[in-house]
Amino acid sequence: MTPNDLVEMEQIKRVKYRYLRAMDTGDMKSLAALFTDEVTARFLGGSYDVTITGKEKLLGYLAASVTPDVVINHNCHHPEIDLTGPDRATGLWYLSDWYYNRIQQRIVRGAAFYRDRYAKVGEDWKISHTGYERVFEIVEEGVPVPNFTANLLGSRT
Repeated sequence: MTPNDLVEMEQIKRVKYRYLRAMDTGDMKSLAALFTDEVTARFLGGSYDVTITGKEKLLGYLAASVTPDVVINHNCHHPEIDLTGPDRATGLWYLSDWYYNRIQQRIVRGAAFYRDRYAKVGEDWKISHTGYERVFEIVEEGVPVPNFTANLLGSRT
């Protein structure tokens, strides 16, 4: 491994961190800049198995998850990044997440393993595939709205 490899790996980590921040704040413009046009995704949970092809379809799917009616928190850690070529890489991330929908009064929380692929486009790393498989998932229905004193996503229209 060379010092340049470490720089490339750090840039890939920053792409994933931007993805998480954009999701939690509903920043679709920033999110769009992180994907290749041909991006694919697969999200496998306790009650869903979603496969998506193409940036516009993926952005539409993600936008439905980040409305002002929800409060969400994504944390990815323990990255295992492998450079598989000068412009290709893979990443394995451990996800811990929490989601609350105020209208449905529904909480989803759990953990998953993200398995991503990255492509370097020009000088920038982008996500060419993303997806996760749940380690566990807890869904609770009929949860009264907590007393949120701050909710950045909820303040966006």
